[in-house]
Amino acid sequence: MPTPTGTRRHPRYETSLPVKLIPPQGEPISGTMLNVSRGGMLVAIPLEPDLNWIYQIEVSDSRGVFRLHGEALRLHLPRRGASGTDALFKVGFEFVGTDAAAGQRLDQLLAELSASPPGVHTEPWR
Repeated sequence: MPTPTGTRRHPRYETSLPVKLIPPQGEPISGTMLNVSRGGMLVAIPLEPDLNWIYQIEVSDSRGVFRLHGEALRLHLPRRGASGTDALFKVGFEFVGTDAAAGQRLDQLLAELSASPPGVHTEPWR
């Protein structure tokens, strides 16, 4: 069973689920959720995002696709000469304005992640 990472307000769980970020302006950006908690998530993407913007974040769970809203607050730059997720921008999002339905779906996703062995949640984005 995976363990929460770090000592934060909410337990954070590592994953590699695909997500889509939908900025207020521009095209959707495909990425990979690296970790998630009740308060936010860390996503790896190929493009540098605008910080302090609120993005729609499409997430897949066992019931399909749902959307969260997250403010891009932190940016970790790619390492030079790196490959894989180390060659991507890592963006920390804080969830904002989560309604009851999205909150329930997020809670279900967190329960699935906390009960599954590492690497189980790598399904293609639906």
